[in-house]
Amino acid sequence: MQFSVSVKPITMQRNQFKAIILISTFLLFALSSNAQVLFTIDGEDVEVDEFKRMYEKSQVDDDDKYTKESVKEYVDLYIRYKLKLKEASDLGIDEDPEVLREIAMYEDQLVRNEFDKNVMNDLVEEAKTRLQEEICMRHILIDIPGRYKGTADTIYSYNQAVKVRDQLLNGNNFEELAKKTSRDMETKFIGGDLGCFTTLQLKNYQLENAAYKLRKGQISMPIRTSLGYHIIEVTDRRGSNGLVSATQLFIRSNNTLPAEEQAQARLVINEARTKLNAGEEFSDVAAWLREQEDLESSVDNIPEFMVGSYEAAFENAIFDLRKVDDVSAPIKTSLGWHIFKLNSKRDLPTFEQMESNIRDKIMEDDRYAKARLKFGEEIKRAYDYEKVDSVVNKFARNVAPGISIEGWQTPSGFNYNQPFFKIGDRLYTARQFVTYVKDEHSLEKFRDFETFYNNFETMKLMDYHKHNLVETDPEMKALMKEFRDGIILFNMMEQEFWQSETVDESVLASFYNNNKESYRKPDVVRFKTYSTPSNKAANKVSELLNKGKSDNSIRKLEKKFKTGIAIGSTEMNIEDAVDQFGKKVDEPNSITKSKGEGQHIVMVTQGVQQGDYKPFESVKQKVQADYQDALEKEWMQELKEKYAVEINESVYQSLHQ
Repeated sequence: MQFSVSVKPITMQRNQFKAIILISTFLLFALSSNAQVLFTIDGEDVEVDEFKRMYEKSQVDDDDKYTKESVKEYVDLYIRYKLKLKEASDLGIDEDPEVLREIAMYEDQLVRNEFDKNVMNDLVEEAKTRLQEEICMRHILIDIPGRYKGTADTIYSYNQAVKVRDQLLNGNNFEELAKKTSRDMETKFIGGDLGCFTTLQLKNYQLENAAYKLRKGQISMPIRTSLGYHIIEVTDRRGSNGLVSATQLFIRSNNTLPAEEQAQARLVINEARTKLNAGEEFSDVAAWLREQEDLESSVDNIPEFMVGSYEAAFENAIFDLRKVDDVSAPIKTSLGWHIFKLNSKRDLPTFEQMESNIRDKIMEDDRYAKARLKFGEEIKRAYDYEKVDSVVNKFARNVAPGISIEGWQTPSGFNYNQPFFKIGDRLYTARQFVTYVKDEHSLEKFRDFETFYNNFETMKLMDYHKHNLVETDPEMKALMKEFRDGIILFNMMEQEFWQSETVDESVLASFYNNNKESYRKPDVVRFKTYSTPSNKAANKVSELLNKGKSDNSIRKLEKKFKTGIAIGSTEMNIEDAVDQFGKKVDEPNSITKSKGEGQHIVMVTQGVQQGDYKPFESVKQKVQADYQDALEKEWMQELKEKYAVEINESVYQSLHQ
């Protein structure tokens, strides 16, 4: 189809075109490794391996691969693509600071994607497995006093933890020992109980890992976390309880209440249970409980939840109910007395439904930071990494104090040009580290020195890895160039081609009128129809029509076949008719058979009526797209005249099968 055009360019939606450009770039770019030249643009070579890589990525159907037609199509496409990049280079767009910043951002994203592939996916798989199981656990925490932190004397706390473990192995009661020795004030007085959980619910990844490795009833060795040393015992391992909801009868009765009030609460909750056992409706007992004015009580709906949402006794009492409307015995928790009625019980959503949320939780969890550090250690082993401990330790002693506080100032007596570490031939100095910390402070991120240092080191390791990948990994180099060329091309099109945000509607209307034939509705074919429930009768109708017989002759078939033959008319879009019948139906007196709703229909073409023009308003979006295509064709012609394109015919011909 040819379009006439003589008006100024327009801009489509920025993100829409950016996506088109980037996707097109993925299909078009390839890394060159062969010196054979396929074509040149103004003397710049485009090698055949580059084209072949692009071409093979683009081809879905192997049957069409390297045919004369498909090769010609993609050579033309690739020449147009290279002409645009040549124009972008001559305009200096590939050196524009904003473009370079955008390229750097995408390169960073590529490295993060590699990190995700190598590390994040392992964490996701781990979470997928662990979600199928619930762990119940208790612990004893032996803290590391401030005077020992960061020194070899932490062995003192470790030895204390080992002693506690030995006492447990020798039969001492866990709850009593926790109350006596644990430094976790939240769980100390309930025997160290951490409740039940599944993956990503504990605050500490090290404890989760340890718990999932222990058998039920097993006591762990001391586990070091930032809080100190933990001795843990797994009290239960079970399959997932899924999601449940319930209604509760509740009477507040905690240890702060007087003994007589606690006794009264227990008496009333047992009376409620007696009523339920006698067959009274749960709703009636709930109404009775609300009338007990001497007690703080309530009847509450508990929305759907999974393990790790409440304390273990609360959750387990509901999980133990098997059928909807089952009612529990009275249960005592730290808050008081409960009786539960099960409202619903179902499995967890599929992992695919949960995966996005799981990934978000991993990103927020300390396991992600640990995975980054692990990835950094792998990079260290891959490259020539060396840490200057003397400088880092001196900085920690003399400069780092106060680093986690807003307004931290660096003293003047330190030589900030000294290197913290080197990777390959690159040095990373104390000054660079200070700049990094100041930037983090400006984002209201305040951490201790060790965390700041680890994050800075990992960031630089990954940055070095990114640049090294470009030189050592052909696939990554190709991918980065795809992004680079796509961003350059998009920015060039935006700056030089899509020059205005909108186009005057009168311009589009003019374009529509000049190319109106492209916006017709499909032609309509009219049929005379003969409809009958008898297939034999329909076949005879078709035979008589082919012989040129009249409708009177056809009417006589009704008596012979003892069935009615309805004569009528219909019309269809010719495109739909061809699709439905699989043949041309636009020739006069063409006879076609079809079937529908228990009827056999013989259709005779009566004629074809040309489709009307589609109204401008109904096709305005397509007109705008066609208008843009027409502008680009004109522009491409200008580029072909501006830059000399020479095809190496012998290489080109060798690509054909």
